[in-house]
Amino acid sequence: MYESILIGMFSLMCHLELLQEGAQTGMLVWNSYFFVRFDHVVV
Repeated sequence: MYESILIGMFSLMCHLELLQEGAQTGMLVWNSYFFVRFDHVVV
């Protein structure tokens, strides 16, 4: 029983870490896209 709980917690932590990394990558892509659009609008 303890093993399944540990495995569940470990997989949950890995999942959260992947979500965090994905969110950071998405924000970087969105920021770069937004800046490109903003440069085009300004120029």
